[in-house]
Amino acid sequence: MDFTLGASFTNNSFTSDEYKFGLEYNYKKMLYLRGSFTAYADKNGTTDALFGPSFGAGFHYPFGSVSLGLDYAYRVINESAFNSTNQFFTLSLGF
Repeated sequence: MDFTLGASFTNNSFTSDEYKFGLEYNYKKMLYLRGSFTAYADKNGTTDALFGPSFGAGFHYPFGSVSLGLDYAYRVINESAFNSTNQFFTLSLGF
């Protein structure tokens, strides 16, 4: 059982600064659960955040020297004319 914490800061000249945080939990290096969030330091007192929180899960299985992985990610979009979320599926093969 492992936890990984990530953080990042982006200093933007013409838009709000961004603080990004992410957390990943893995169980026996096979099952992964993930979440992230971006916070904005808006100088005008309003938030024009395009993306909300993100969540995901993954399953990775080793076959000898080869590994097979399936990942899913869900991302909330705060303002969109067409859809309010993104969903990603990834199939990976590692050598």
